[in-house]
Amino acid sequence: MRIALAPPLADRLYRIGAPSLVIWGEKDKLTPIAHGKRYAELLPGCMGLKTVRDAGHSVVAEQPEQAADLVKEFLA
Repeated sequence: MRIALAPPLADRLYRIGAPSLVIWGEKDKLTPIAHGKRYAELLPGCMGLKTVRDAGHSVVAEQPEQAADLVKEFLA
């Protein structure tokens, strides 16, 4: 299935050369998880997609400790 992403963002993801990680809220009602999966596919150095339980669209604001743990694990 082809996911329609915001063209300005989707067309620029190839420019990111640094290793990256996509973090997504499992309860995000604004943007479906399919978008996160597609972003992870389009980012050249992406290390994957991680979801955060009990978080919606604003993962860092809603679950700061879980988000921080994922970032620390990624940077280690």
